[in-house]
Amino acid sequence: SPSGTPPFVTYTIFLQNIAAGTVSFRFYDDENDYLYQKTTDVLFSPGTTRGTVAVPYLLQLAPVNPLLENGNILNTTVNDPSWIGSFPVDVVVKDSDYPAQRRDTSRVLFSTGSTPQAPVFSSPSSVDVQENSCELLYDAQSADDIFSEGVGLTYALAGGADSSRFSINASTGVLAWKIAPPDFEQPGDANLDNVYQVIIRSTNDLGLYTDFPLSVTVTNRIVEDFNLQISGDSTICIGETTLLTASGGSAYIWSNNLGDNPEITVNPAVTTVYSVSITVPGGCTNTKTVTVTVNSLPSAQIAGDLTICANETTTLTAGPAGSYSWSTGSTNQSVNITLPGAYTVTVTDANNCTGAATVSVTGDMNPPTITCPANQTVSADANC
Repeated sequence: SPSGTPPFVTYTIFLQNIAAGTVSFRFYDDENDYLYQKTTDVLFSPGTTRGTVAVPYLLQLAPVNPLLENGNILNTTVNDPSWIGSFPVDVVVKDSDYPAQRRDTSRVLFSTGSTPQAPVFSSPSSVDVQENSCELLYDAQSADDIFSEGVGLTYALAGGADSSRFSINASTGVLAWKIAPPDFEQPGDANLDNVYQVIIRSTNDLGLYTDFPLSVTVTNRIVEDFNLQISGDSTICIGETTLLTASGGSAYIWSNNLGDNPEITVNPAVTTVYSVSITVPGGCTNTKTVTVTVNSLPSAQIAGDLTICANETTTLTAGPAGSYSWSTGSTNQSVNITLPGAYTVTVTDANNCTGAATVSVTGDMNPPTITCPANQTVSADANC
């Protein structure tokens, strides 16, 4: 007894007087004049209950209700496109008055007169495209005697030395660059000759397929209209900022959530890679990167005697560096100091980074006074 709403109908079937084994169920499709059959994978045993039979039922491609025309010619029409080739057909003849006693079965070979055909490509086997092009790359076209594009045919990439550079629409056969259009001056194909090799496969619903080798030649564009650039100082010192400017497109998206303006100001504490997604008129998108190198500051040091007396000189010397700038105006590594005070040196290293150090020189600039009793004569080095 059936229950449920088509196409989800459940039948509860009670079987009697059968031996153990599998059971085949057949259903008649009145609309299509086909028989559907499903053989269970559940072992039935008398007196027991077993599970259910899963859907869907397999189409057996067996037409029913044939027409008997004049001359006892049996005529039937098969409307299923999968009937390609030759198939055995059992014709059962019964006596309408005694259907159980008077019947005969004859097997005939049904043939469409043709065999299944694999798809045939009609699109060219090579194509030339300009470098950095946003235009349609290639549209594969194929068909066979039954199926056509969008109806029973699917496309896929089946190999080729440069297949990783491409993607394909499974329904339409439109081929596209997987990442970005290549640059003629910097070939990305396996042979580095700007000829990209890929194999396109077209498969029909019968499982028959054809592999189609395609050569895509990238040609030079005389006027470069896809010239992506990032300008700005890419080497800075700790604590500094740099202005990065992207150009060559109509829209920009920076990494690290830095926005969509072509210019950004950054001050990284360590060496950092920045990337920007650039879209050009026509819709092509490419990515450009720049590495901002951050150099540490040099350690400035000053050595020397920091105490002087009147009429004395002390020498202050800065540590090794590329260049020096003293507060006295000297650009030498060492300076001679004759007066107390604060002295600063700024040092610059090979990366043009600077560091500074300051020292204080102290001392009494008044010469000592010697006082002796009256009428006392002393020499210059004598003590009173």
